[in-house]
Amino acid sequence: MKKVCILIMLLACLAGCSQKAVDLDPQTAAKTLSDSSTGDSPLSKLDLDAALSLYGLTSEEVADASLYIGNSGTVDEVSVWKAVSDSAANTIEDRIRDRIATQKDVYADYRPDEIPKLNNAVVARRGQFVILFIDGDWKAAQKAVDSLF
Repeated sequence: MKKVCILIMLLACLAGCSQKAVDLDPQTAAKTLSDSSTGDSPLSKLDLDAALSLYGLTSEEVADASLYIGNSGTVDEVSVWKAVSDSAANTIEDRIRDRIATQKDVYADYRPDEIPKLNNAVVARRGQFVILFIDGDWKAAQKAVDSLF
């Protein structure tokens, strides 16, 4: 009987450690992050087709997404992606990292003061959701992303 009680307590503890399922609305999440951006100008929302084109993704990989980009030559950006599968989420995460690398190349000579934002870009993945938040205050950006989960 003692062993059974210990086993039940152990299983209860382990169940408490498991990650909860994540379910975000990309539109709401991206708007929340965009509103918390510390940039000098508001971010502009792109439609889904433009977002897919910008990242080289397709509707077969993306169930839903919302993207906001900076104006006036800044790299500030928010994107929240819901992938159709784990494999597609991997692809989206890879494309996000590719975009960051490309932006570093583009801005190295054009606006080198923007590079620290790219170096500290927040990329987060939970299940089939992938989030990018590029902002001047990367600690606040990380906190804002963490608050979504």
